[in-house]
Amino acid sequence: MRALVLVPAGEAYLLGYPADIVLRFAVMKAKIAKWGNSLGVRIPRGVADSVGLSEGASVEVEAKGDRIVLRIARPRYRLEELLKGMSRRDMHAAYDWGPDKGREVIEE
Repeated sequence: MRALVLVPAGEAYLLGYPADIVLRFAVMKAKIAKWGNSLGVRIPRGVADSVGLSEGASVEVEAKGDRIVLRIARPRYRLEELLKGMSRRDMHAAYDWGPDKGREVIEE
């Protein structure tokens, strides 16, 4: 998984993929602004477009040493959520292992 990295560069910050930061975003500057009790930084349209970010998208934020790493948040599923509403008969229809035998037989 590729992650955007916000790297201190003197008084500015560089935002991009670690391997691309020097080539693609070497002269980018951004200002940190207060947003409620937090701090915020604007992500330029070109950077957002290159990773598929849009307004309202969820990201994971992590501090790694002197870096701030932003990752597009991927949904995390729990098995019980995925199987919600599924019955034993539905599950049987999903996999055809041949006729039921022994304790596999579902009696209604």
